[in-house]
This record gives sequence, structure tokens and C-alpha cells, in this order.
Amino acid sequence: MNKKKLMFWAGMAVSIGFICYAAANMDFRRAFESMMNIRAGWLIPLTSVFLLQFYLRALRLKYITDPLKAVPLGTLFSSIGIGFMGNMVLPMRAGELLRVYVVVKKENLGASGVVATVLVERLFDMLSLM
Repeated sequence: MNKKKLMFWAGMAVSIGFICYAAANMDFRRAFESMMNIRAGWLIPLTSVFLLQFYLRALRLKYITDPLKAVPLGTLFSSIGIGFMGNMVLPMRAGELLRVYVVVKKENLGASGVVATVLVERLFDMLSLM
């Protein structure tokens, strides 16, 4: 079995394990009732706001990464989405490392430069909150 297949099946096993762990003490009836009570009309504006936020973050990151290399906006957009997903399921904001990994692999950049851009972006986020 080659390395790619092994990594795929290892990832699947970890995912299934975490899903089983999360579902072990879940009250499915209560979860179903909650899902039936959502206001579906809010899903489109909410999703639009999230996508706009990802786009604006990708645009900001493009300006930050331009001195390293002209990284396509699509790569940055997908890396931000993957990073946010990782932050939701992994501990200690490990999704930021996923973002770095995606950009490094897709664009053949040095990891230290991409890590620096993420740090600068986090600094901008912190300053904007202050």
C-alpha cells in the first residue's frame, strides 16, 4: 500500500473514531428537534456573510503574501476555509498550521515565509480588535 492510500485510510479511521466519540453521549432526538426548529431563511444571508468574510481575509492575505510570491486568490480562499474547519475540529488553533500546509504545498513556498504571513495576519486581527 502506498503512502497516499495509507494516509487516506488513517485519516478516515481518525475521523470515524472522533465521530463515534462525539456521538456516544448525544441525544439524537433532541438534536433532531433542534434541527427542525431552525429558521432556514437565515442560512442564505449567514452563508453569504461567511463567504464574504473568507473572501476579504483572502484578499488581505494576498496583499501580505505578494512580496513572497503572487499567490492566486483561490488558493488563499481555500486555505482560509480549510484553516477555519481545522480550528473547529482541532485543538489549539491547529487550523492555522493547515492553512500554512495548503499554501506551501500548492504554491511551493517556504514554510517560514507563510508562517510569517499568518503571524502578521493574526497581528492585524489583534490590532483591529483593540
